[in-house]
Amino acid sequence: YEAGADAYLEKPVELEMLLIRIRNLIKQREKFKTVVNSMEIDLEPVKVAVTPQDQKFVLDAKELVEKNLSDPDFTVKTLSAELNVTSSMLYRKIKSLAGLPPNEFIRSIRLRRAAQMFRNKSFTISEVAFNCGFNDLGYFGVCFKKMFGKTPTEYQNEMAKEQE
Repeated sequence: YEAGADAYLEKPVELEMLLIRIRNLIKQREKFKTVVNSMEIDLEPVKVAVTPQDQKFVLDAKELVEKNLSDPDFTVKTLSAELNVTSSMLYRKIKSLAGLPPNEFIRSIRLRRAAQMFRNKSFTISEVAFNCGFNDLGYFGVCFKKMFGKTPTEYQNEMAKEQE
């Protein structure tokens, strides 16, 4: 029993004793399940404190993306090289700190800048897309709508109405 056994029977085993032990063990397991299922267990992971080094890492990554905003060839690989980390390390860090994979992190910054540019009425959609590193206007429109719930044209018109 000290080693963790739930039951012990000596040989020769009497069938009636074996059946009683089995029924009792099953009852104990069912009671245990009932107790565990009735408990309110918080399975939410504990919030991880963000260290100043982690904050600096994310800010450095954001700054690099902004510096290379109009470069459509600025990729996750380029970002990881600039930050002197492996691609897998960049993925883990950015995903855990920003909640996005690195490619979405880059795209998110580009699209937020596009939204800022639309607030300034002096840019066309093409200019905004190219200035934010998108070569393909169709892809830009799809990404923009996915993030903001509106096409670039709808967003731009809405911003124009708000500024009147």
